[in-house]
Amino acid sequence: MGWLAICGIPIWAGFFSKDEILYRVFAAPNLPANWNYVLWGVGLLTAVLTAAYMTRLMVMTFFGTERWSEPPASAGGQFADDADHGDNHDAGNSTDDDDEEHHHIAPDFKPHESPWTMTVPLVVLAILSTVGGLVSVPYAISSLVGQGDINKFEQILEPVIAHVGPKAKLDEALAKPNGSIEKKAAEHAVVEHSTEEMSTERSLALLSVILAAFGIVVGWLTFGSNPLRKMPKILEQKWRIDEVYNGYIVDPITEFSRNILWKDFDLGFIDGIVNGIGNFVIEVGGLVRQLQVGFVRSYAAIILLGALAVLGYFIYYGLKLVV
Repeated sequence: MGWLAICGIPIWAGFFSKDEILYRVFAAPNLPANWNYVLWGVGLLTAVLTAAYMTRLMVMTFFGTERWSEPPASAGGQFADDADHGDNHDAGNSTDDDDEEHHHIAPDFKPHESPWTMTVPLVVLAILSTVGGLVSVPYAISSLVGQGDINKFEQILEPVIAHVGPKAKLDEALAKPNGSIEKKAAEHAVVEHSTEEMSTERSLALLSVILAAFGIVVGWLTFGSNPLRKMPKILEQKWRIDEVYNGYIVDPITEFSRNILWKDFDLGFIDGIVNGIGNFVIEVGGLVRQLQVGFVRSYAAIILLGALAVLGYFIYYGLKLVV
């Protein structure tokens, strides 16, 4: 059930969610010219790849002969290459235990059913994957079987979603007083489910189903006899997305954070201010501390100098006032 849902096959839930996403992207009015078609093509290609690798997962897990008691090298593909590579470099340096660990699964291993704490949620998910999408069937599809607008998932969000374009004008017209010309015209207007829109959505849904089935066939033909088939290097490297992401986003942010924010601003500026104030207080304290010599005669001399300074101050300003 999960396989068919993720591949986007009707009537499973994944079909309705994928169909709605692809159609909304295709018909998006607020994107630059033709960008909606580019994004729709990317989404469609992704759907085909998803169907292919999910089929590989199914083949590897549920079809073919048992592999849990065989050495990975006998299955061929990437594991066999890794085993040969390891034999060439580690000959004479590994023990029998290492060989058993790396090239054979334990002989007493047998697949078994998961406990009920995992099985029950899986059963629930399987049921919802099969029938859960029926709460969000788009009008273009439900109308084919004589049903009206039964997209309950979309309707439940109506109170919190603002409409734009023709739907917004319709809502504005319906808010007019009873009997107004605008309201009467709006009540007879059909702006949400035009024949052209429904035809486009149905065609795109049919195309997505055909391509999903094509992805399943490609996955079966490619991996049916050898699910461990070695992939092209660009796929093994995950399209080098990690390298591009790290090289152009993560590493620059890391360098900026380390050299600018941490070393220059935090250590240089912030710590410089704090440490500078502390060093200034220490230096001033060191100078003032020179006055604390511990000799009474020195303190008496300082008091005498202070008294002479005060006396000189009053004498100076007193003479200025007399003059």
